[in-house]
Amino acid sequence: MDDINDWLKLHPREVVIVYFGEIKDDGQDSESTVDKLKTILRSVFDGLDGSPSLNRAWQSSRSWPTLGEAIESNQRVFAIIRQKGDSSLVGDIDVLREAQLKLDKPDPVIQDHEVDNQ
Repeated sequence: MDDINDWLKLHPREVVIVYFGEIKDDGQDSESTVDKLKTILRSVFDGLDGSPSLNRAWQSSRSWPTLGEAIESNQRVFAIIRQKGDSSLVGDIDVLREAQLKLDKPDPVIQDHEVDNQ
């Protein structure tokens, strides 16, 4: 994460999506894993001293920012965690549950969905 943060500082007009897939709730304390991951993301992308921060637009307004808005606000990191099991562990203010992009419309619509990989 530090390498991504350093790269973003050198490239202030770029946006990054970090995607963590298949964190399973299999009794191995995935809540602790997700919590640790969110803590790391929030500490690295804290927005302090010109550092980019996690983008919060979707969680706060249910609409995506334009790339220009993400760059202007310096909220240039989109964190997505895919977790099988209890999705309530992920869907908070700055870490997005996996979403599905629908490309059959002129303006793409993002919809949260549950993933079932049985």
